Amino acid sequence: MWKNLKRFLQTAMGSTVGVYLGRSLWLWQDYKARPGLYAMAGSPWYLPLLAGALVAAGLLLVEGWGLFLVNRHIKKKQDAKAPGPGKGTQED
Repeated sequence: MWKNLKRFLQTAMGSTVGVYLGRSLWLWQDYKARPGLYAMAGSPWYLPLLAGALVAAGLLLVEGWGLFLVNRHIKKKQDAKAPGPGKGTQED
């Protein structure tokens, strides 16, 4: 179950980056195609990119924290299963 959650979080992080990059490229291409449309707005054309960057950074922070917690839990389980030095062997 934890490995599935880890895979999901990794996929979600990759998707977050991909969606942000795709949206940024689309916005830049749209600005190059129709600069007059963006000139009418009261804010610079790149302002939605900055807002999107904040949202993407927040999502990545939450997803990264979740991935950290899942990795820590998996490592604890592996350490508990693995015998330590001198355990599991018989030395006479």
